[in-house]
Amino acid sequence: SVRGTLILGLNKQATDEKKSKALLFALPLGLVLLLAGGLAAVLTSRAVANPIVSMADLAGRISAGDIRQEVTHKGTDEVGQLAGAFSVMTKNLRELIGSLSESATRISSSVSELSGATTEQNQIVSDDWTSGRQRAGRSGGRHASGGAVAQRQLEISDRADDLVEVLDHVELLRLV
Repeated sequence: SVRGTLILGLNKQATDEKKSKALLFALPLGLVLLLAGGLAAVLTSRAVANPIVSMADLAGRISAGDIRQEVTHKGTDEVGQLAGAFSVMTKNLRELIGSLSESATRISSSVSELSGATTEQNQIVSDDWTSGRQRAGRSGGRHASGGAVAQRQLEISDRADDLVEVLDHVELLRLV
């Protein structure tokens, strides 16, 4: 049941003015908030993407053989953990290559000593063989076993030289 009527009188011009003022305030505010949000998104994406791009570049240089590279990103987030893993990996690679280099140097030194000793032995056997042939020639006999020993010594010397050459190639790879 209706008991009475309420009549409100609104001034249309005053309402339109208030609506225009609110619109003039809300539009610039919305635009500022939109720009701030866009700037925040760009800065956040760069903060995440730049370290990852940097580590991808670093991985490329390491895969090309340059293990002197260092990871500079420090952080506790996932990107920081990835950078830490990269840092440990490059440190371990440097240690491994250093160890291989030391081993190659020791092997090379041993092979060089072996090669020198083999060459010296070859000379002794060759001299003994020559002297034995000369004695056998004077006595009319044959002395073939000294020649076989000298031939075997020459083969060993050649193999030692081949090993030295292989180790030189390993050393060159280490320097790359």
